[in-house]
Amino acid sequence: MTLVWGSEFPDPATRLEALEFAVENLPVGVSLIRLDGSPVFGNAIFRDLFHMDGEFETKLSFTDLLAAGRFIDWKQSPTIYFERLREAIAAGTPLVSEVEIGDRVIAIIDTPLASQYILSSTKDITERFQAQRHIEHLAFHDPLTGLPNRAAFAVELDKNIAAATANKRARFSILFIDVDHFKDINDVFGHCVGDAVLKEAGQRLLQAAGGQF
Repeated sequence: MTLVWGSEFPDPATRLEALEFAVENLPVGVSLIRLDGSPVFGNAIFRDLFHMDGEFETKLSFTDLLAAGRFIDWKQSPTIYFERLREAIAAGTPLVSEVEIGDRVIAIIDTPLASQYILSSTKDITERFQAQRHIEHLAFHDPLTGLPNRAAFAVELDKNIAAATANKRARFSILFIDVDHFKDINDVFGHCVGDAVLKEAGQRLLQAAGGQF
């Protein structure tokens, strides 16, 4: 693929300067990495996401960066990540990943280039990830008490039935609990107090069960 330039960029030096300016100000992180994991360049977003700067001068390999503690904030194993990346390079296919780094979630697309480099594009998807996690939580938890709801109960019940069917020695029990005279609490003290009672009852049940709800 050949870049198409306007007439205002007649010479290579001007074109290179314009290209560097464009890459540096992209709304996503972009970097070029050697096959040993050492970075060649990275734009502003990439440097911010991975807290890198001087590493581009030192040419530290992945092993060096790992030993220096540069991946200490990764929730997943960086070693496994780079093993998967090596497999993708060998297969000549891009590697698409989502990595939790500190309190952020980063989407990464690593593309092998001419068996010499890796072109990596990165984007902070923390807000989208948290929103999705919140939606999933609401689907299986009561919004008032925060405890698992009927949908979660049905899933857990199916798991236990399947386990008991597969293993005749497996046992489980179901305990049904009702709050006596709860309607009277709502009628006399109002729904706000009733909600508070439900929350407190839920927390006490959670504690009694050892958090195994």
